[in-house]
Amino acid sequence: MRLLLEVAAEVKKRVSKTFVVGVKINSVEFQADGFQPEEATVLCQALERAEFDYVELSGGTYEKIGFQHYRESTRKRENFFIEFAEQIVRPLKTLKVYTTGGFKTVGGMVDAMKTVDGVGLGKAAGQEPRLPNDLLAGKFTGVVKPVWDENNPGTGLFVTGAQIKRIAQGSEPLDLSDPEQTEGIMNDIQAHFAKLAQDEEGYYYGTAPISRAAVPYGHV
Repeated sequence: MRLLLEVAAEVKKRVSKTFVVGVKINSVEFQADGFQPEEATVLCQALERAEFDYVELSGGTYEKIGFQHYRESTRKRENFFIEFAEQIVRPLKTLKVYTTGGFKTVGGMVDAMKTVDGVGLGKAAGQEPRLPNDLLAGKFTGVVKPVWDENNPGTGLFVTGAQIKRIAQGSEPLDLSDPEQTEGIMNDIQAHFAKLAQDEEGYYYGTAPISRAAVPYGHV
């Protein structure tokens, strides 16, 4: 806690009073043999006294319906996360609390906001960058379900990185609910890692480039 607060204090000395300062806490840290909910509550109260603007609780989910593709260890972690989230939020007055991780339906997001101030979208937004606006407009009730095994977090990380790179280059992301497009991006990722393994001097880096013909961003 001391390191976190001292770093924040030094940051605040160097930025304007309107500069937003926040911190991310991963729910994996709240295992039974690790950081306890009571300690998290004390930490967040200290963050509030230090005038942090927000804390992000990441790695858990309030979602149950429509999110059954997770391992036992993840399920236990999420249950633990849900139990301590309300405990953390209850005594706070000014510190905003957000949560990111695993949301699949609008219903789950709305339920989460009964407790927290907002929800974040990670991999889902990598597939659908316009998703937040579309959800608010009532166009969709959930997110795209990818065809790969969602129990494999590494796959989601690498695929999302490739998608973000494609978007940054001005092209539409691939449709990960399409087996053919998904197979293509998986092959691209494998080829990318093969090049990384052969690059002894470290000149090759970054996320995998997608070989499929690009569609200009916004042309959907």
